[in-house]
Amino acid sequence: MPLLKPFRVLSLLSAIAYTFIYFICLLDWLYQLLLEDKNDFENDGVFDMLLSMLIFYNLLEHLPIIPINLFIIYKEIQVPIFQLAINSRAPTADQKVDISLIDFENTFNPYWWFKSAFQIVFGYNPSDILFENRADEQHYYKRMIKG
Repeated sequence: MPLLKPFRVLSLLSAIAYTFIYFICLLDWLYQLLLEDKNDFENDGVFDMLLSMLIFYNLLEHLPIIPINLFIIYKEIQVPIFQLAINSRAPTADQKVDISLIDFENTFNPYWWFKSAFQIVFGYNPSDILFENRADEQHYYKRMIKG
């Protein structure tokens, strides 16, 4: 449904941002734990220990959200591939599925680019020349060729 695409975009962008910030905090905590000089930790005292414990607590509390965000990101990557596979088997344009955020099918279709440019320049669909369209009879030239 096209009305829900903005919400899906917001969900995808927030999942990417949240996961990125989570992994930055995880790397910061691992740096404090493994690579930081232990003498500096003793000099700075309780504040660094409290900060390290606070980061670890927040990382632990927010851990269940990360698999959900990774699934959202994976789903939005896979949906265009799934849509291309489904649309290749659809016999008519009305039966095509529109579930991806970006329509990759028309991006690689040269006929779609030609048809779009033709409609912009001439104002009607080029298939109306060969196939009868009840809404556009004036551009149907096949009948005129038959005589």
